[in-house]
Amino acid sequence: LKMIRTKFQTESFDELFDLYDEFENKLTVWSEKNINTTWDIKVLIGEYEYILVVTVEESGDKKTK
Repeated sequence: LKMIRTKFQTESFDELFDLYDEFENKLTVWSEKNINTTWDIKVLIGEYEYILVVTVEESGDKKTK
């Protein structure tokens, strides 16, 4: 099992939603071609910042659709 976790930080509420939408769309398309993967996006809201945490997990099998 492989896992990749990446954090993106912004101070802009608009950029937060743009990033979220872009990641969700791209990960949905990508996971359709890589059926043994899962992904998750978490949004953390601070006082003066917004953070997206993107986690992608891949099982050991390399089978694709």
